[in-house]
Amino acid sequence: PVNVENVAWVTERKTILSALLFFAALLVYVRARERGSRVPWAGAAVLGAAAMLAKPAAVVLPLVIAAYERWQRPDPRVRLALPLLPISVAASVPTFWAHLAQSIPAESIAPGTLLGTVYPTTVVIWWKYLRLLAWPAGLSAFHDTTLHGWLDAPVIAAVVAWVAAVALVWVRGSREVRFWFAWFWICLLPVSNLLPLNVYYADRYLYAPAVGAFVLLGLAVSRAREALLARGHARAAAVPVAMVAALAVAAG
Repeated sequence: PVNVENVAWVTERKTILSALLFFAALLVYVRARERGSRVPWAGAAVLGAAAMLAKPAAVVLPLVIAAYERWQRPDPRVRLALPLLPISVAASVPTFWAHLAQSIPAESIAPGTLLGTVYPTTVVIWWKYLRLLAWPAGLSAFHDTTLHGWLDAPVIAAVVAWVAAVALVWVRGSREVRFWFAWFWICLLPVSNLLPLNVYYADRYLYAPAVGAFVLLGLAVSRAREALLARGHARAAAVPVAMVAALAVAAG
């Protein structure tokens, strides 16, 4: 349900098209690496450039590929993501200037505004996004936002929770968990108000980041089921799957 805007709005065709090309670029890269290609980034560069032309949020492609190399490959070569960086920069610069010229008032990008209001507010919004994924109620085309400073209680709680989550994943998480956790935050970067957006947050911004969250949920359910089966609890092993099915029905 959180992706309704992406598939229902004609103006969001750009997100669907960009995501299709973005995923295709990743698949082409992965298959090229599996075949032992000397330039696995070549096909990904073409598809990635097309994805960025559809929607600039795809500029994070090199970071996702670097994360894949770091945590998903038995022979990690993170440097293979570097040839894709010039394409991302080429897509980012004109978008940056057009955004400043047409959409964002000069006072919104003043250092005092960014550091004093925009960034602390965004930290709280990260958790609002996770709430929308966990329970997609109260969806809206235009969410109201309470502005915060760094010393506000919600911001301090959000920072502490985020640091705790990162520490838990890095200490206890498998390489696969780390990759999909990184996917979520990497894909959220372009809509995290590093450069202020017209709205602080929107349901439609979750289209690509949600993939990482949903895969993590799938891994959790699968591992809970396997653990119960390993302990001889065959009937209980159906419980995690039933819980997710019930959540899907409720969300529907």
